[in-house]
Amino acid sequence: MVAGSVWALGMGWSRMYLGVHYPSDVLAGWLGSVGWVSGLHVVFAQELRAVSAEVARVVAPVRQWYQSRKRPAA
Repeated sequence: MVAGSVWALGMGWSRMYLGVHYPSDVLAGWLGSVGWVSGLHVVFAQELRAVSAEVARVVAPVRQWYQSRKRPAA
């Protein structure tokens, strides 16, 4: 999330610095992207939680096996 935010801010600043967009264009793009991501989160949050729980359930035996194979440090 931090890397994406830094990239978006840097890209917006570079567009204004190079003179290819007005500050209002960049602000509108930022606001539009925040709205889009927020909307997707609202729509898909329930499904993402279900997928995450299923992945955790499937991976749990593998994780237990791997941790049981770890040897103590010498």
